[in-house]
Amino acid sequence: MTTYITLLIGDFLRAVLVRFLNHCWCWDLEAGFPSYSEFDVSGNVLGLIFNQGMIWMGAFYAPCLPALNLLRLHVSMYLQCWAVMCCNVPQERVFKASGSNNFYMAMLLVILFLSTLPAIYTIVTIPPSFDCGPFSGKNRMFDVIQETLESDFPAWFSKVFSYASNPGLVLPFILLMILAIYYLQSTSKSYKEANIELKKKLQMQNEENKKKNKQAALKAQMDLEEAKKSASEAMEPQRNNNASVQRQEGEKTKAD
Repeated sequence: MTTYITLLIGDFLRAVLVRFLNHCWCWDLEAGFPSYSEFDVSGNVLGLIFNQGMIWMGAFYAPCLPALNLLRLHVSMYLQCWAVMCCNVPQERVFKASGSNNFYMAMLLVILFLSTLPAIYTIVTIPPSFDCGPFSGKNRMFDVIQETLESDFPAWFSKVFSYASNPGLVLPFILLMILAIYYLQSTSKSYKEANIELKKKLQMQNEENKKKNKQAALKAQMDLEEAKKSASEAMEPQRNNNASVQRQEGEKTKAD
């Protein structure tokens, strides 16, 4: 409701005032204060991530919450689409797609990790209420999983699950995952540095090629000028001979 009221009051009414009072106001409302509101891309994405974290955290306690959130997101999507088309202007700040996507995915992963902690703490440590459905009368919610494995599944499956949940196996697996993440991070960092070095080398090679092309063009121009000069020098004696012949013919004509 807060999101909807903010869109209706903060965006719609502001756009109506700017559009209909701009022609009779003392200054340009579109260029100055209050102007149209910008569509905050980062703020809306962070709001979606925060909402997703709350849904993840509350889905364990209210199983129908994801369905309600799906309905709310559909309504919010169409309402914000209408607000973008009618009331907002594009944001002046330009975000890089790759960097923004990586940041938002990292934030979503952190929110997922933080939202699972309360549910895990509740399942493992807190005793459930006396009327809490299948968990009533149990010391912990986790006891239901153990009883289900012992009564409803084969004996070998319960043994496999007990071995898999053994801290002696879980801790090395977590350590191996941490080492794999560290290795992948180091590898990506080395690849990034290699890409930067390759870009520098390509830039230097491009500059060298430009210098070579410029020198080749200058050399070709100088060769062309020298060829023209030598051709003019070679034609000079012939011009002198033609001039002397013309003078002799002129003198002969005068004598006649």
